[in-house]
Amino acid sequence: MTPDVARQERSPLLSDDELHDPDEAPIPSFVPDTPLFRERMALFYDALTNVDKQVGEILDKIMEHPWKKTLRTKDFRYSVSPGRDEGEELFDLRTDPDELENLVGAPAYQEVRQNLKNEM
Repeated sequence: MTPDVARQERSPLLSDDELHDPDEAPIPSFVPDTPLFRERMALFYDALTNVDKQVGEILDKIMEHPWKKTLRTKDFRYSVSPGRDEGEELFDLRTDPDELENLVGAPAYQEVRQNLKNEM
């Protein structure tokens, strides 16, 4: 991919003020300071800026929701998600290692559930 094609593809991802100017791109001292390398470094910094924006968006979404608390023992995994109607999960890892059957409401597991809840 040529630098011009790469610049066209990245343009929709970043605003004009976020795009890095190849003439101003920092160049490491151990590489030749050529126009092609400057363009490649500008593309690299643009990619980093884009990743930084995406990580920021993901972190913002995570912060909108309460954190899930999980306690894992050798035999069980118990989780609580505050603020959710169905925010509890209990899995018996001995019989259900893929955690497919939530046992939080199963009468046979209420003592285990309470013990794990108390440990949190």
